[in-house]
Amino acid sequence: MAVDSKEPQPGPSKEGLRLIYIGISAFLATCVFLFVSASLAPPSENSEAPPGFAVQPVAEEVAAGVHQVTLDTSDQGVWVPFSLELGRVVPVGPAADVYVRRQLFQAPYGAADLGEGTLEEAALPKDVSWVGDETVDEVAQSPILSSWYSYSYFSHLLTSKGETQAVRLASGKAALLDVMSYYCENETSGCLTFRYRLVDG
Repeated sequence: MAVDSKEPQPGPSKEGLRLIYIGISAFLATCVFLFVSASLAPPSENSEAPPGFAVQPVAEEVAAGVHQVTLDTSDQGVWVPFSLELGRVVPVGPAADVYVRRQLFQAPYGAADLGEGTLEEAALPKDVSWVGDETVDEVAQSPILSSWYSYSYFSHLLTSKGETQAVRLASGKAALLDVMSYYCENETSGCLTFRYRLVDG
């Protein structure tokens, strides 16, 4: 009967293990460096920037039943109260259908996600379920309306997902809303532009 006389093969030497650790550390350091560099770099000149708009705090009818407004939301410490029904900025209080700060929204009477589709073709479902504001990163905001954008770590631009949301109004009616841009005419940020149309709630 043959006996296997093979001896166990020795594992990697200490020097080999050291080289493996160095290689893994260098790889991880490179990944971190590339990620941080991409997040700190200025927007690429080749990136397609979203459109910019001049501030226009009073809504203007741009199509049959469709209104458009551009609010100055650049102040990190100020929520801008806006009445979709009145089409203008209003005092803080029950008349405000939404509050906007930077790229974030509050919807005190609730909001609902209608998914992809044009504002003109969207319709409010009969069994719509209104979602209230939630606290995210210690900031009260609408999880529906505040998710209107995609963020690029390479270009640092916020781009509209092209989705339509519904907002419940102070009057009990509703509005369908589509956020278009977060950028100003001079390519700075803080000019939030959205279109909307009123519908029966």
